[in-house]
Amino acid sequence: MVISAVPGFLGFKTLQAVLEAGKTAVDIAFFPKDPFVLDKLAKAKGLVAVVDCGVAPGMSSILAAHKGTRIRPLDFTAEILFPKWKLQEGEADITVMKIIVEGTKERKTLRISYDLFDRYDERTAIHSMARTTGYTATTAARMIAQGLYRRKGISEPEHIGADARCVKFMLSGLAERGVAYRENLERVES
Repeated sequence: MVISAVPGFLGFKTLQAVLEAGKTAVDIAFFPKDPFVLDKLAKAKGLVAVVDCGVAPGMSSILAAHKGTRIRPLDFTAEILFPKWKLQEGEADITVMKIIVEGTKERKTLRISYDLFDRYDERTAIHSMARTTGYTATTAARMIAQGLYRRKGISEPEHIGADARCVKFMLSGLAERGVAYRENLERVES
């Protein structure tokens, strides 16, 4: 299995080479070319490949899809947030994310939110964005290696979110590494 974290301009060709070599992949390169061009290749080789599997997109998509919402926030993230995420030399970072999903279940309107607040880890000198993105990718890789997620071909994180067992694995695996999402469920009065 390969976890690809190369710069975006190398991402598509790297994922293609990984699949041609017959390896399962988890990708956080966020490349502009459509990864589904490689879907036939991955399926023909019987491989699992999850793309855009960092923190946002990644866990944001997994958790939103887990509660029934289909989103693909990559374009928003790339356009609005990436330029603001550049750290200055020696600067510590934080990662803050709130995911809100609202819908109806058994004729009741519910709102589920997930909150993440993560900081630079002074003990390990690992930046928060590296922790939340890298640990998401490595947790997904462990999930695939253990056979919990088996969908062949190219997958977006939303496919993981559709399986409650996979979501539980992702959340507990991240929590073990100190990246904890807080879930809140509330009934919305009409």
